Amino acid sequence: MARLRERSLQVSEEEQRFRALVTDLLRGGAGSARAAGELIGQGLISAEDEVVVIAAGATTDPEAVASVIADAAGRGGRDEPSGRALTAAVGDRGVVLVAGQQGLERAAERWAEEVRRGVRQRDAEGGGVFVGLSNPGRPDEAPDLLRQAVLAAFAAAELPELPPVVSWRDTGVCGAFMLAATASPELVVPPQIAGLSTGARTDSLARTAEVFLDAAGDTAAASEQLSIHRTTLYYRLAQVENKTGWDLKNGRDRLTLHLGLKMQRLLNCGIPALLRGEDARRGSS
Repeated sequence: MARLRERSLQVSEEEQRFRALVTDLLRGGAGSARAAGELIGQGLISAEDEVVVIAAGATTDPEAVASVIADAAGRGGRDEPSGRALTAAVGDRGVVLVAGQQGLERAAERWAEEVRRGVRQRDAEGGGVFVGLSNPGRPDEAPDLLRQAVLAAFAAAELPELPPVVSWRDTGVCGAFMLAATASPELVVPPQIAGLSTGARTDSLARTAEVFLDAAGDTAAASEQLSIHRTTLYYRLAQVENKTGWDLKNGRDRLTLHLGLKMQRLLNCGIPALLRGEDARRGSS
């Protein structure tokens, strides 16, 4: 029994060391190069490998992500996704690094689905589980791939038209706006939006406008989701137009407002601070 306990402790310590290496690789700087060398030396990735980064949404426990990956890897046989999957936590966010060569993107998609499905099974009372995937890239590009995956997970959670598992390339124009929002928010979020109260209040003008635009202008659907009478919805939308000076019947104005509201939500959720923190860490390494 004591030997089994000792063996369990050793495995746990080894796993923690691997996670620390993956975290260092994703954070960039001098530590990233050292981590890549150790991961290659341990045979966990190959010098010829490409990698894809998978990031779970901010509300998902990193330990749940690690447990799901461990269970899937332990199944063996045809049920186990291909590619090597290594877990880590960056800024309290569960992250998976998938390394391989042929068929890497398909393997990463299967691992991402494992995360979504497995976490949901472990937390039946939890909300939606959202997962983002980066493009494939070299191990030395891992910090940039992390940024892609984190922002893709945000897009999956915040854009109703997207599925719960989204790759960076499928974020489309929103991906470009998200990058701009994290770098220069003043260029992406129009000042008119600040006056709409972008907090979590369900009766804020920002919330009303966002639900209305998410529903593609369907007033019946928006009223039902907001639990308000349609007359109240029309009144609030008129207030939005008065405060912003935009016409919600104008396609360009609607797009500006819709994207601005989504980008403001991004700025309020802590992701820019996470990414800036990782950038600062890279710069000081």
